Amino acid sequence: MEVDPGTIRAARRDDAASIRAIVTRVYADYSYVLDTQREDTHLADPVSYFADGGGGAWVAEVGGAVAGSAAVKIHGPDAEIKTVYVAHEFRRRGLARRLTARAIEHARSRGCRVMLWSDTLFHEAHRLYESLGFVRTGRRSVSIVNTFDEYRYELP
Repeated sequence: MEVDPGTIRAARRDDAASIRAIVTRVYADYSYVLDTQREDTHLADPVSYFADGGGGAWVAEVGGAVAGSAAVKIHGPDAEIKTVYVAHEFRRRGLARRLTARAIEHARSRGCRVMLWSDTLFHEAHRLYESLGFVRTGRRSVSIVNTFDEYRYELP
């Protein structure tokens, strides 16, 4: 039986609830809580947030369902990849790789340097980013609603 590889497409406003549901499930794995009012405000309306300033947001769709997401926020000469999440049942299909590659392509097409922050507990994500050429360049602690540490990755 062949597995549906899914389709990467531009996110639409009506995808926001599905994106938040995926992030909520992933956060729960780490005892985190999604709070779009104080911590993850970009997820309240991700399409508008990322489009502002020339960024973008994408989803992976499998069988009509939103299976994952990725986005890029443009900050002048820099682009920050954010919101790379794939629902548990759709993992191991290359969706995160394809979503991240789409965000990188978008950032590079605008001449931007590419970076991202990733929770230190997201080991699978780190392997993905490093396989795409990202280099770990820093670390920070965050405490707003959730308390966690993140690694900074940059794409040379």
